[in-house]
Amino acid sequence: MVQRIRAKITYVGFKSLKAKAMRALVKEKAQEVVQWWWKSILPRHFAADAWGKYHYTPRGKKYQQAKRRKYGHGKPLVYTGASMRSMKGAITVSGTSKGGRGKMTAPWYFTRVVRTKRGRVLDKAGEATAVTRGEATRMAWMLSELMGQAAAADKSVTVKRL
Repeated sequence: MVQRIRAKITYVGFKSLKAKAMRALVKEKAQEVVQWWWKSILPRHFAADAWGKYHYTPRGKKYQQAKRRKYGHGKPLVYTGASMRSMKGAITVSGTSKGGRGKMTAPWYFTRVVRTKRGRVLDKAGEATAVTRGEATRMAWMLSELMGQAAAADKSVTVKRL
């Protein structure tokens, strides 16, 4: 004689999320990390110590002297300050389940990779968005923490009958 067994499995938290809901959650948290990068990391690119930290291409001696004489500073990626103001001004954050993306307004010369007379390659957009290994680790950790907090706060329950 065959007996039927009835059972049910109860999933709580992330295990109860459907794939679509999980992708939406990852997208949301990745966008939060991009917003944090814009507020916390981007301003560091315009600090005086950023030359060595982000390995910027060295600028010419005459360029540096003219900048210091005309505008009184030696900040990297800044000549008049227009690029810094526009990039710090606003960001449009978007994303997918695979990651977040931020769009900033920058002057036209940030879109070009320029080779100088001495053969140096200047990639201002690449320099402005560069991250150190420590910053990349911090952002990965932050995404992990945000996902963990969402998991702890998620009280959804799915019951599957067998």
